[in-house]
Order: sequence, then structure tokens, then C-alpha cells
Amino acid sequence: TGLVESRFGTNIEAVIRFGSGEEYVFLFLFFVISLNILLGIFNLIPLPPLDGFKVATGLLPRELAQNLEKLAPYGPGILMTLLVIGMVNPALSPLRWIIGFVYDDAFAPGDSMAQSRITIIGTGLIGTSIGLGLAKREGRQYEIIGADRDRSSAKTAKKLGAIDKEVGSLEEAVEGAGLVILATPVMAARQILQDAAKYFAAGVVITDVCSTKADIMRWAQEFLPASVNFIGGHPMAGKEKSGPDAATPDLFKGATWAMTPSPRADERAVGVVLGLIESLGATALYIDPSEHDQYAAAVSHLPLVVSVALFRMVRDSQGWEDASLL
Repeated sequence: TGLVESRFGTNIEAVIRFGSGEEYVFLFLFFVISLNILLGIFNLIPLPPLDGFKVATGLLPRELAQNLEKLAPYGPGILMTLLVIGMVNPALSPLRWIIGFVYDDAFAPGDSMAQSRITIIGTGLIGTSIGLGLAKREGRQYEIIGADRDRSSAKTAKKLGAIDKEVGSLEEAVEGAGLVILATPVMAARQILQDAAKYFAAGVVITDVCSTKADIMRWAQEFLPASVNFIGGHPMAGKEKSGPDAATPDLFKGATWAMTPSPRADERAVGVVLGLIESLGATALYIDPSEHDQYAAAVSHLPLVVSVALFRMVRDSQGWEDASLL
């Protein structure tokens, strides 16, 4: 079972685990065995001998077929054993030991999609709330990693159960991650993208929760390699308090979550972020980065500036001492 089914029909947990190949090997073995049984029946009549394994591999991509052919010498008996063990208890499946042997050349080395790991960089109110929402999913099969420049904040997030592990460096944080969430201020996100670019594995999905989008989309285009997928995001949610102690797993329930996918991001990556948003109870809104910033400035940033200016004007007035008592 996965984390959530998006409207793209994409399962976020399955996508993060994509590349392990276990599901595909199970299906392949089942297909091979079924073909051998059927073709064995056909071979009872005077027809040229047929091999179900060769028929099945002929339907697969060449690189994958060549690697799967390495299993052929082991015979149908071993294949059946692997299938039965995997069906009875997937955790004990010998396929977990031979996946690397079969897929060494079929998938790019270091493909982060082979790992069930979500990384949250920034464990304040938003980052910790995301972690709490992800951590409460029943039957989850992913690890949540947290990193923050303020180690005490990350330790608090771990104590609250928002993350499973706290790390102290960007390299540790993004290593093996299938999904990376930047939950930091905008300028901090710029530095993280620049410093961590060399550590991101091919195919990783990166998203953010920054309050402006045009700048970070430009930085992602500038600093990140073409092999990663960046999906800009901004949840329209928050509190009057900040920090991990104020975080709640339902902070985003019913909220609008702006999405600004990079032109280089594929549909699978968009589905991952969409699944994340929906799993947290929010509703995705696709919007142009510049348009987002204009709306955010009008409904959020401008009122804040006006209120601060009004407060300072009143505070500097002669009647502030008396007015402050009201």
C-alpha cells in the first residue's frame, strides 16, 4: 500500500521506491512461469520448442532483458521458489539480495529512487508539521530525515516524532533521498541549492515551501543539474507562533498549496509532490511563479508591511505610552 494516490495515478511512496525493481521482478517471474506452463502445453503438440523466459524477456527493454537473462541458468525451480517466498513474506525474499545483481546495468548507479527516504531541510513550524503529517501515515515504508542549521530545532522535531533521524550536514541529509523538501527562508534555500547541488542523485524530486517563487525557480534552474526534478511549492498555512514546538500534523488541512513545476520536471515528479500535498490534506493550485508572487505580495506581504508601518507610527507618537495600555 502506498502513501496516497494522486490524480495522476501516481503513488508517492512507490515513486520514491522506484528503481528497487522488486515489484517488476515479481511480475516478471510470474509472467515467465505462466508462459512456461502455457508453452509447455503447446509443446505437447508438434510445434518447435518454445522458451517462456526468452519470450518474456523479448517484451522488455534490451538492457533490462540482458540482465534478467542472468537468472536463466538457475532454472524454473529456483524462480518458483523466489516467487513463493516473496509472496509469503516479502521481507524474507531472496530477491532483495539479487536485485542489485539483476539491475546493476539496467538503472543508473546511485539512483535515489531506490531508497525509501524523505528529507526535510529546515525543522521549523512548516518543516516539522510536514514531518508530523508524513510520520503519522499508517504502514509507512519510508524514513524521514531532518536537518537544520539549528541542531536544537532538529532534535526537538525528532523528539516530537516528526523525523526519524537528525543529521548535521547537507551531504548526509540528501544522500539516498527520493524526495527532498526545503522548508527554509528564501535566501537560505538559495544557498542550500547551491551547496547541495553536487550531492543530489539523478532523478531526485526536490520541492520547497518558500513564500516567493520566481527567485527560487530561477536559482533551481541555475544551480541544479538537469538530472533532478524541482517543483516549487508554497503552502498557504501558518500560525502566529513559530518553531517546531508549534507544529501540528493537521496544519495544512484544507489549505491551498501553490505548485510551480520547473519546465525540466517530469510528470512523475509532479505526481510525487502532488501526492505529498494531498496526503497532508491540502489542495494543490498550479500557478505561474511571477503571478504567485504578485498575489502573495497583495494578500500577505503588503498587509504585513502596512501593519508594521502603522505600529511604528503609533509607537513613535507622544501618546504611545497611554495608548499601549489599551
